[in-house]
Amino acid sequence: MSRRGRRPLSLGKDPRPPLQGGRGARRVRALRHSQAGQGQAAGGRVREVPQGDGDTLSFGAYLKRSRALRELSAEQVARLTRLPLRIVTALEAEDWPALQDRRHALFVARSCASAIGLDPDETALRLEEELQLSQPPLPQRTPLWKRLWQSRPREPAVWLVLCLTAAACLSVLLLRR
Repeated sequence: MSRRGRRPLSLGKDPRPPLQGGRGARRVRALRHSQAGQGQAAGGRVREVPQGDGDTLSFGAYLKRSRALRELSAEQVARLTRLPLRIVTALEAEDWPALQDRRHALFVARSCASAIGLDPDETALRLEEELQLSQPPLPQRTPLWKRLWQSRPREPAVWLVLCLTAAACLSVLLLRR
């Protein structure tokens, strides 16, 4: 039948046959009362990533540990994300210069997190925190007068030439009157 011959479906009618069992969302394990809101870890196979002995893990260690807990290799993550293996290992090794810039690092982190089974937004926030901590603070801008004073010539010959030039200009101005 051509597209023009079809009639649009009216709202409220579903052309598909009803599902067998009729229990709806109650059949989904993650939506039962005791497991509601547990996300991807509700299946029982995926454990939550431990944080160590009260210390927080660095971003690379967190990502590597999550991948290991889910029994994935770096090659599998690279294949799932269609990223080069060197980029995935650079992210786990926290080799920030290899990841080009901040936006690219966030993109790679989100892709790896979704391939591993982590929340991409939470992973991106962790990476943002790590990048803020790893970057040195911007140096305080020194006042103009200090920069000029520090950049003044230090050679005595230059000072002598400057003083003689200033004296010559001053004498020309005074003699014109």
